[in-house]
Amino acid sequence: MKTKLFVCMMTFALIFAGCGSQNGAGAQSAASSAESPGNSAAAESAAASAAAESPTAAISAAETPAAGESVPSEGSSDSNESSQGIPGAPEITPDAIPVSPESFSTLGPDAFITLSKYKEVTQIYPDDAVITEGVIANINFSGVIEGETEPRDGMVGEGYDLKVGSNTFIPGFEENLIGATRGETLVFDCLFPEDYTNPDLAGKNTTWTVLVNLIKTDSDEIFNSIVAESIITSYPQDIYNAVEAIGAFEGEDLKKAYTRRWLTAKAILYKENITPEDPAYQSIEDMILLSMGGYESEEAAVSAGYSSDLIHYYVEYYMACQVIEDNFAS
Repeated sequence: MKTKLFVCMMTFALIFAGCGSQNGAGAQSAASSAESPGNSAAAESAAASAAAESPTAAISAAETPAAGESVPSEGSSDSNESSQGIPGAPEITPDAIPVSPESFSTLGPDAFITLSKYKEVTQIYPDDAVITEGVIANINFSGVIEGETEPRDGMVGEGYDLKVGSNTFIPGFEENLIGATRGETLVFDCLFPEDYTNPDLAGKNTTWTVLVNLIKTDSDEIFNSIVAESIITSYPQDIYNAVEAIGAFEGEDLKKAYTRRWLTAKAILYKENITPEDPAYQSIEDMILLSMGGYESEEAAVSAGYSSDLIHYYVEYYMACQVIEDNFAS
């Protein structure tokens, strides 16, 4: 969650910088970054200076999107150009639920929403489940270059959570995991791309040994299901107005879709007695303000042109995901 939060904070810093692209540079490996002409030289340089001998070499580099690109969060709708990279972009469907004249701050969540279960949610897939694109595979891995006998530094990992289909690893690696089950050990070959950022590895064949420890989903995907399954009778006027004030959403259905997500997040935090005064809330907000340009306060960020409502949407969305993650069933 911390890595994901950092990626999305970097996305946030680009929301008001003319970023309309939905290309998703942040999900690319160093190899695919080198292959993508749209990426900036700075991003490629960062990838090169990362742990260049690892199939995950671009993880730290990918956390800094290329200039002029936004990074849609997981679960976002790539076709939704109006979302402008805002985290948790929902699928847009016609919404007949009315906006209430009452406010969430006055009445609390029970007047508007019956939450779907968000505690003790099962994250782990059963033992007979197979890896498909979009799931998280917790893996141990090691890679040995053809002609060598031992893995190089950075080509071994244990307990690594890999979202299959994210293109985090070199091309071919994630595809070879599809269809595997928990406890299965896979052995397969993958080529480092010819234009890989580390020329000592470029074009070399590597034999990978991968043990699948677990197959699971992540907290924001579970949040998506909670949003979909919760029963909403009406939308609070204050949350709807805040979504309108962000100014990034065109059309009633899109505004209601974001109101639904924010209402769900706020309801979870309300049930957990988490308020903006809590240290955890302040900590996440401080990190967001730092990622936006080193702002020391929300007031300073707002004075620079950022939306206070969007900052709070952002914090509460990710705090709700963190609550879900902290309460996963064992």
